[in-house]
Amino acid sequence: MKVQKINIENYKNIGILEIQCDGKNFTLRGKNGAGKTAVIEAVFKLLRGKGAIISDAVMHGQEEAKITVDIGNEKIDLSVQVKIKKDGDYSLKMATAMPNGKLSKYTTGVVEFVKGLFHEHSIDPLKFRSLSGKEQVATLFKLMPELEAKFKQIDQEKQSIQIARSSVKEMGEQVKYELEKLVYTAGLPETEVDPVELIEELNKAKEHNEQLEELKEEWNKTVSSISVYSDRTSSCQSRIDRMRAQIKQIEDSITEEQKEMEEYEKEKTRSEKTKINLEKEISEFKEIPVAPIQEKINNLQATNQKIRDNQRHKELSTKIEQLREAYSKGLDDMRAKDQEKVELLKSVKMPIEGLTIGDNCLLYPDPNTGELIDINNLSTGQSIPVCVSILAAFLPKPNEGVRAMAVNLNELDEDNRAILMKAGKENDIQFIMHETVVSSDTNSVEVIITE
Repeated sequence: MKVQKINIENYKNIGILEIQCDGKNFTLRGKNGAGKTAVIEAVFKLLRGKGAIISDAVMHGQEEAKITVDIGNEKIDLSVQVKIKKDGDYSLKMATAMPNGKLSKYTTGVVEFVKGLFHEHSIDPLKFRSLSGKEQVATLFKLMPELEAKFKQIDQEKQSIQIARSSVKEMGEQVKYELEKLVYTAGLPETEVDPVELIEELNKAKEHNEQLEELKEEWNKTVSSISVYSDRTSSCQSRIDRMRAQIKQIEDSITEEQKEMEEYEKEKTRSEKTKINLEKEISEFKEIPVAPIQEKINNLQATNQKIRDNQRHKELSTKIEQLREAYSKGLDDMRAKDQEKVELLKSVKMPIEGLTIGDNCLLYPDPNTGELIDINNLSTGQSIPVCVSILAAFLPKPNEGVRAMAVNLNELDEDNRAILMKAGKENDIQFIMHETVVSSDTNSVEVIITE
């Protein structure tokens, strides 16, 4: 269906405007503020419900605004009427054509039905063409939400693979750095040699050698005892000499002192014998060399460190190979996700044949080479029919709703306007166009009907 007639009364700055277009394309031309946007709003927004009403919808000084839009295929099949009160009250009514060509009585409660007549994405194809590739893809996803969900899932899975792959690469660099610091020594056993026997031998040697120190310490103590005993003997002799001068007075003391002296003499004799025996034992003691054992242990520890380095070298080399395989597999997985997108696009019916989705852009075959390119890289004349066809695919079918688009003609030359008209005819679309002019003889909207 197409728009056959539009009547606007007291809406914004429009007092009375009647457009008898009979399903044909028409252009609203005028200065800024003439009311072009108000007409576009009346057709594409107000009929979709109260939520589209803006403040000051009713012309100043009036109580009510009324918009009536007649639609149909070559004749009026339905008439939709909107009334907006000054206080914001909104009512939507609809009448249908009777067999005699007249309209039935307007009835209410048809908001949802009327919404279905006018597609909420009656997007200006020229505005769509001016969007960035990312914005165009987002618009297409808005029109095809089920495709967006599948694409997002694939992109999330691909991103997870990419993050994991980056981690593998970073780990590989760390392993490679550690491997470069290791020196591999050939000809060594695979496992370390346990130095426990050498350590036990070393401990026994140290324990044996400690006996010499003990003997020397005991000899020193004995020598010290002999000196002490010698001093004590001399002291006793002195006392004896004094006592002999006083024999009569201290005979008993002399006897005791002699006995004590005898005991000291015996101890001295025993100590001297001990000294002789210790000197002999010291002279005959054979030390076990510790340095060679320690050197063997040091050499063994150095060898074991090399063995550990060899083991780590082998582990790191294996790890690097595993990481290389994981990194390569990550790339294969990412390519698989890209292929999954390709298969998804093959399985989904796109708006027009040949259209597909690239990285943040829409791709379409170049008319000259057949190669898929960003539609924004097509010439203006090439891209206009593509954009019109894409958006037309989402409009209601001819018998189910209004196939109309609002188009801003500013900065579009005559050749490309002709291309736009041709694309609209091929897709059975009625263009309600608007164009701003700098100077005009009137401040009102000029309506130009075109085939």
